[in-house]
Amino acid sequence: MEQDIHPIRVGLCGWGDHNLYPAQTPSREKLSIYAQTFPVVELDSTYHAIPSYDRMEKWAKQTPEGFQFVIKAYRELTGHGRRQGTPIRSWKEIVDQYLEAIQPMKEDGKVSMLLFQFPPWYDCKKPHVKYIRRLRDQFQEYILAIEFRHQSWFRPSFREKTLRFLEEEQFVHVVCDEPQAGEGSVPIVPVVTHPRHSLIRFHGRNQAGWNDRGPNWRKVRYA
Repeated sequence: MEQDIHPIRVGLCGWGDHNLYPAQTPSREKLSIYAQTFPVVELDSTYHAIPSYDRMEKWAKQTPEGFQFVIKAYRELTGHGRRQGTPIRSWKEIVDQYLEAIQPMKEDGKVSMLLFQFPPWYDCKKPHVKYIRRLRDQFQEYILAIEFRHQSWFRPSFREKTLRFLEEEQFVHVVCDEPQAGEGSVPIVPVVTHPRHSLIRFHGRNQAGWNDRGPNWRKVRYA
């Protein structure tokens, strides 16, 4: 019996901070060089702020046909809250602006999935499940990947319910390889919940730095 073959794509988080480029390479040229080596990238800047339509269109045009972006959801859509200085907007305004921003990548067929990474305090309870269903309603045209950081989602009493929920709603379960450092980290749960896609994120094994909140937290956490 013939089976469908699903390609495995390996990529990095962002393209600006890696040792891929000749010395003095301008930032504007790095994505094009990155895309010569990797077929996919996790677009992390969309978590910190909703980009402009023009910027997303430019990034789409800088990459070859078949290149894919895993686009991280904006922080106010995943319960991380509003950063100081950002405008106060309604939830619908945020959704509409985010959808408008990612439209050029969608038109070019370069959106692999939207990654919703929930914070370590986002535990397993009915209001949070209801909210995730609300996301499905708002982003129906996209594949949505769900990453949990609170252990409650995968405790013995909830593990199978969590996976069944993701499967029934056709969310991609994000399999995480990360340090086990308290409630704000989840175990490796190698289960696929979407019929065509899976996403594995390798966060490292730096247990001592996982919960770091210092000014250089990114370098410490993922060292």
